[in-house]
Amino acid sequence: MNRPNKLNRLDKIKLEGVKVNLVQTNEFLTNLFSKKEFTIKSKYPTINTIKCTLEKGNRSFKYSAGEILPKGPPVKYQHKSYGYQDPFELISEDYHFIAYNGAGSINLKIGKGFTSTGEIRDLKSKSFDNLTGIHRAIIPKPKFHNFPIRYIKSEGFNVGSSIRVAGYFLIKINNRPFGIYDYKINEIESLFIENYDNLPSNDFENYISAIIYCFGIVSGQLFRDEVVILKYASPKFEKIIAFNYKKLEDSMKGIPALDPQLYWQLSETNKIRPYLEKEVFENLVNKSLKDLRLYRAIRIMSESCQYPIEIKASTYSVALETVKNIIIEENGEKINPFKLKKKASKTIKELKKIVDAIPESEFNSKKMVLNKLEQLNQVGNKDSLLLSFKLLNIKLSEDDKRCINMRNDFLHGRIPFDIENDPKAYELHHIVYKLHLLVCSLILKYSGFSGLMLNNIKLADLLHFDKKLREPLFRKI
Repeated sequence: MNRPNKLNRLDKIKLEGVKVNLVQTNEFLTNLFSKKEFTIKSKYPTINTIKCTLEKGNRSFKYSAGEILPKGPPVKYQHKSYGYQDPFELISEDYHFIAYNGAGSINLKIGKGFTSTGEIRDLKSKSFDNLTGIHRAIIPKPKFHNFPIRYIKSEGFNVGSSIRVAGYFLIKINNRPFGIYDYKINEIESLFIENYDNLPSNDFENYISAIIYCFGIVSGQLFRDEVVILKYASPKFEKIIAFNYKKLEDSMKGIPALDPQLYWQLSETNKIRPYLEKEVFENLVNKSLKDLRLYRAIRIMSESCQYPIEIKASTYSVALETVKNIIIEENGEKINPFKLKKKASKTIKELKKIVDAIPESEFNSKKMVLNKLEQLNQVGNKDSLLLSFKLLNIKLSEDDKRCINMRNDFLHGRIPFDIENDPKAYELHHIVYKLHLLVCSLILKYSGFSGLMLNNIKLADLLHFDKKLREPLFRKI
């Protein structure tokens, strides 16, 4: 009975869905990654004009170069690996590349005239930085990672004659349209991020980073490892005019804030997938680019999975303080003791005059009193933490408040309970997972989210601790 509806949906995607062109991209990457011969151009006479081969390897380009030249003399450049450590160019009849950070690893073979093999981890075409253009970033999918399709609401799209029923979504960053989707290219599943109007390359790279880290806080997964950025003459993605390849930091997999797929799998009656709306993700990216404090907090939450549990308690507490400050600042007129800022300033000024008139001999620290007066119209730190949640209509349990109140201990390197007699460190895990939930709730709610957050301490309790924690697995904010 559902077959006609399914066909109608596919027909609609075929007619109205986004058309993605990967033909020239696939051809270019196949050619780029194949083995080629070059001549090195360098300011160092020891390697200038020697022959070199280049071929794509694992998270780098592998190079093999001939004997160094007996010029200089060579010992003069030994500390620079005879020139390989500094930028050099690779030139052939058809290509002109720049290894703009030199070689990332260098193996010199002394018994063979100092021939060299190694890795080039940063490579671009010579014209890459000089041109604005249409960009497409391609990031291979790390093992055990999930694409945005699992977390963010998406739509169907077309690639040649193939139809995908979901996986593409469009957002605007600083009012510029960006497409995000996944597809297999050169037999490798990859994440694609592309823009559709002319943009300087530096801006595009900054936007990629914001997208990657914002997806990291949503999914608990950082897509990094390596990226190829291709620059095109037009949004038809046909003529490629430049490229930039970078080896990135290792990818990471940590704690997700949301998991629509898990909710769907566990729901017996309400069979829905509560995806993050693309508008919320768009807000999150734009807000992170507008306020670097928020961007830093998002990075902290996305990257902390690499740290021991004790360090996570501290880093999550730092992120909590940071996000709280942003929310409190934006709502100062609603929560400061004085309703009017001018009235507060006038009152503080008058009180300082009164204090100034009192002789120094009457104080242990007159300066301390004056500093306290400066803070007269500010909410105390403990109160402001709870207020930040209230301002965003996030309800807190008594256990939430207890965990929040411990953040000052973690900020100062203290663990406010005994972990010696807790071999599984349940209490520490409980607080860390709860802090993660609370910080992510603040960040996503601040970006317009309203929905179900994954309660990771409940999930950990079900899988590992068996404490029969009386909390829901998914928590509505």
